[in-house]
Amino acid sequence: MRTNRPCRYFTNPVPATSKSYLWLYRTGKEGPSIILYDYQETRSGKNAEKFLSGFKGYLQVDGYAGYHKVPNVKLVGCMAHARRKFDEALKVLPSSKRLTSGVA
Repeated sequence: MRTNRPCRYFTNPVPATSKSYLWLYRTGKEGPSIILYDYQETRSGKNAEKFLSGFKGYLQVDGYAGYHKVPNVKLVGCMAHARRKFDEALKVLPSSKRLTSGVA
């Protein structure tokens, strides 16, 4: 699973008003669970490409296009992101068209 979040980095030489990112990397189910935070000044897909160089397998990510820079991986989506799209679609339906049961 892979994600990134904006963060402040207090010893960063760039102004406090700039954005920087923590890229989160987590191992899968095999072996001990490892979670690693990687500080980067940009959200460029080159960060993931560099960090994951040599990795082959499945990479669970959100829909950010930067992940397409990582070679030899199969991108798999996040179900929370997929569910959100269904939830957004239900909110724009007229109330007469919505089901009253079975909606998560």
